[in-house]
Amino acid sequence: MSEADSEPLAALKAKWPHGAALWRECAADQKGGPFLVSFSRGKDSIAASLALLEAGYDLVPFYCERVPGISFVEESLDYFERHLFKRHIIRALHPSTAGQLKSGTFHPPHYLPIDEALGIADFTYADVQSLVILKEKLSPRTWSATGLRAADSQMRRKSIAIRGPKAPGKRTVAAIWDWNLERVTQTITRAGIKLPADYQLYGRTFDGLMGEFVAPLKKHFPADYAKVLELFPLVEAEVFRYERAHG
Repeated sequence: MSEADSEPLAALKAKWPHGAALWRECAADQKGGPFLVSFSRGKDSIAASLALLEAGYDLVPFYCERVPGISFVEESLDYFERHLFKRHIIRALHPSTAGQLKSGTFHPPHYLPIDEALGIADFTYADVQSLVILKEKLSPRTWSATGLRAADSQMRRKSIAIRGPKAPGKRTVAAIWDWNLERVTQTITRAGIKLPADYQLYGRTFDGLMGEFVAPLKKHFPADYAKVLELFPLVEAEVFRYERAHG
């Protein structure tokens, strides 16, 4: 769906709560207290955080790391701690990364007994939210805000059309689900917040072991690529495949 395709979005706004009304619903349901923010460092996540902060809500942000210690990721988290949240951003391992380590993704055969012996448990974003709630001594009813937007893709629009912007079972809320790209951009620009360096490299935030992410990392940030190799030594095969396919 085009970002300019506003007619179906208008129909959804007539069907589901949005903006301040949506946030008040969640705040009332959790009987006050801060919102969690599942903070990806991406533009939509930044805009959602700004919207809630400007509305006067306290936020507890957490970030799920694909590969711990990537330099430009850490630099951006430090920046957002100082200029956006004015507090520490809690770090957690990304559930997908835990699954990759458990299953031996990009691991040589002699790593597999070690992977099995480590006994890495499967966990979800909901598990991460629960641990953050425990750490911060928050109510179990605390909602976690995301930057998911209906106009971002057909799949997201369909999901919101069917289920609405809240997922009560997961206690997540798409805080700016009704925003278009222009509003996101204007909000970030008005606040004077900079996008992370990932956008210069990828046009989006670093998001895993696909060739589109690790090949540029090898070329432009070799020290960070070495950190990826420490965890996933055979990711070189993905870089080789990607470079052969894209020249």
